[in-house]
Amino acid sequence: MRQEIKEVYELLQAQKEIQTELLKLGHLKRRAIVRADTGKLTDIVGREQFYVSKMNSLERKRTKLMPELSALVSRRGGTMTLGELIDSAQPEEREALNRLGRELRLMLFEQLELNSINSKLLEDHLCYAETMISAAVGREDPLNNFYGGDGRCADDRPRKTGFFDRQI
Repeated sequence: MRQEIKEVYELLQAQKEIQTELLKLGHLKRRAIVRADTGKLTDIVGREQFYVSKMNSLERKRTKLMPELSALVSRRGGTMTLGELIDSAQPEEREALNRLGRELRLMLFEQLELNSINSKLLEDHLCYAETMISAAVGREDPLNNFYGGDGRCADDRPRKTGFFDRQI
């Protein structure tokens, strides 16, 4: 494999390894969300940010390398897409790049689906928590204090009362 193409291949391989870690974290995140384990969720999000930062760094390197490859491979200068690089590669290089590209695409689609599921789970948990808080303190804004210094309502408006405001 030519050195220039080998560099791109190694960058893509490193991105694939990071994406593998991000997928593992996505599955762990789903379990943490289902279990409402906020400590674990916070840890996972921090680890995800670390890997995303590494991925962005590799992507900048790859993007910087593409114009150089364009000049070497097609002799036209400017930018070159990965597809154009694959088209201009030797048969064995093309096969390796295509295989790696397919693997990365599948991983990215899986990550997209996993992120969508996790997002929906989080939304459902937040909706449930909001419903429980509303049931406990009433529909009024729980951050506002509706009571005066004597423990009575500060104004004369009738209010919807929550579970804790009801007399037994």
